Amino acid sequence: MYDAGTGGCGKTEKSYRFVDIIFGTHNIYKFAELIVSRMNSGKMVIDIWKDTDKIVEDLPSERKYPFKSGVNIMFGCNNFCSYCIVPYVRGRERSRDPKAIIREIERLAEDGVVEVMLLGQNVNSYGKTLEHPMTFAQLLREIEKIDKIERIRFMTSHPKDLSDELIEVMAQSKKICRHLHLPVQSGSTRILEKMNRRYTKEHYLKLVEKLRKAIPDISLTTDIIVGFPERRKKISGKRWMLCVKFNMIVRSHLSILSVQERLRLLWKIRYRMML
Repeated sequence: MYDAGTGGCGKTEKSYRFVDIIFGTHNIYKFAELIVSRMNSGKMVIDIWKDTDKIVEDLPSERKYPFKSGVNIMFGCNNFCSYCIVPYVRGRERSRDPKAIIREIERLAEDGVVEVMLLGQNVNSYGKTLEHPMTFAQLLREIEKIDKIERIRFMTSHPKDLSDELIEVMAQSKKICRHLHLPVQSGSTRILEKMNRRYTKEHYLKLVEKLRKAIPDISLTTDIIVGFPERRKKISGKRWMLCVKFNMIVRSHLSILSVQERLRLLWKIRYRMML
């Protein structure tokens, strides 16, 4: 006999009564405990937290590659882009203590890791929720001091929070890889406003110019949403012109919305505008 479990943000407890273990996005660290609870009780186990400001440190992990590893530096998001569910299911931004991050990377380095990828929904806003605020650029400087780490990467960066300080640190660093993933999502300021991205096409272009000037050999990649509701045909080429103008690489998994998805998103946006 096999047990079925699911984690995430769905209404699984009502839709699939055959599922034995249901947990949310905040308490995956309790998975082993939930399995034991299910085995002992023989009943459906439901443990879903609506929200939390808790960050659990020093959890065991298993790496896919011996020479590189991802490191979460923050969780959640405060941006509320109109097409995104993350703030609702993963909660508001919570930054990890920098000492805990450094400690984890030092352990990884001792274990043979030479490359780390710093992860967060918007790494550029790291540190704002800390008791003693720290910028992402300052965190990078501290990580760069770890001897056995040779390459530092990070994602994802939000254009509205990309600072001159971060660009300067990237330009001066010998360990931060010459790559930045900077999602544009649309080449139209009108659509960007509907997406609630809080930057304009012009602002994005200025950021790219700054990056190219400070780091001439930088590689830029981006995300583009194709088929966003109310998109006009005459502006559909603007996003591609951005990529061509600045020699940007579009990630292969473009977000292409179906007709049904576009309609659902359109009603969602209109509903929010009425609130």
